[in-house]
Amino acid sequence: MKKILTIVFERNVVISCLFVIVIYLFLMIGYNISVSAQEQVVINPNLNCNNEILFSDLLADIKYIPLETKIDNLISEPSKIRITDSLIFIKNHKPPALLVFNYSGNFIAKIGREGRGPAEFNWLRSFCIDEKNRNVFIYNKFPDKLLIYNYDGTFVKSHSYKEDIYMNDIEFFSDDKYVLMRDNRNGKTHFSYELYTSDHQLIEKKIKPLSFSMKGSFGLTEAFSYYTYNNKFMVKENLLNDTLYSISESSDIISSYVFDFGELTFPVEMQINSWEIALKAQSNGWESGSEMDKYIMPAGIFETHGHIISCYRLNEKFHWGYYNKKTRKSCSIENWGIINDYDSGPAFHPIYQKNNLMVGFIHAYEFIEHVNSKAFKNSTPKYPEKKKELEKLANSLSENDNPVLMLVKLKE
Repeated sequence: MKKILTIVFERNVVISCLFVIVIYLFLMIGYNISVSAQEQVVINPNLNCNNEILFSDLLADIKYIPLETKIDNLISEPSKIRITDSLIFIKNHKPPALLVFNYSGNFIAKIGREGRGPAEFNWLRSFCIDEKNRNVFIYNKFPDKLLIYNYDGTFVKSHSYKEDIYMNDIEFFSDDKYVLMRDNRNGKTHFSYELYTSDHQLIEKKIKPLSFSMKGSFGLTEAFSYYTYNNKFMVKENLLNDTLYSISESSDIISSYVFDFGELTFPVEMQINSWEIALKAQSNGWESGSEMDKYIMPAGIFETHGHIISCYRLNEKFHWGYYNKKTRKSCSIENWGIINDYDSGPAFHPIYQKNNLMVGFIHAYEFIEHVNSKAFKNSTPKYPEKKKELEKLANSLSENDNPVLMLVKLKE
């Protein structure tokens, strides 16, 4: 009897061990699947595309929208553009203003104004659109607060946070939720992302950024790149974090792509000493550039059906890195924007993407100069009839007009 009990006990131990091993293997397989799902995007300026990737390879159509010019809506430099189904919202850099146009370029409204009153902003840091409630959130810096207006510019209310949030940017990632992107320029930010409901209830703080210590703080480039593609919100903290995340409607943050810049990756030591480096470059009149220019400085991420597109600066020049999602290979092109073989128009430099639409702009005087250039006149675009439309548009513009918006539709 004792022998039988011993055999039964040993058999149960063996079964238990096998069960543990099976569970372990199952978890490891799941872990490997999740790791492999995080695709690595290698960006190397030496892997040249040889101008093989053109506008017509990625984009299906382009619409040029000359923005109406009035004395009370002058735009010197658009710093942020957002679109709805019928409206275009443009943040001007100097003087600070938030202007609304329709898709015909007609001026609709001015949102808020500069000042220190309860419905005014003293620093228009950023804004986002609450499309569900047809509201505009303006983020004011010093003090940190949101000013909320409706689409025609009528003030609705303001919201103050319990603490200084040092927010860099703000954006809705679903119909009723938005994300605050926290600037980590001094290395002391605890979380990069704070998720809120549209009525400003905190959902969760996520993703701890790299910690470091430095004297003061110094912003080096656009702190975040983000876009929406296939109704999925994608966001990346540009420096010192290599991961592009997606934020789901249920507020889950998932790693989707990991960027690898190799030896050109911006080192944390450079960020720590950035203030001294910038002062040194400034004392030299910026003529010889800066040590920081030797590293890749991300300036935007976008996505098409076939590519992840990374805009970056290197040695004071713009580059475009193209990652082929099918072949998983990358290449780069040095140019101000995406080469336009569609109508021979100006190179397209997108600054925002919403699903299958990308938005950029060109100043009126630059548009006129381009159409009058020899390169344009001698060009043979894919659609010659579109080239004639550009000539007609250029003849209707004055050099002092507001910029021309470029609204581009992606290929399916």
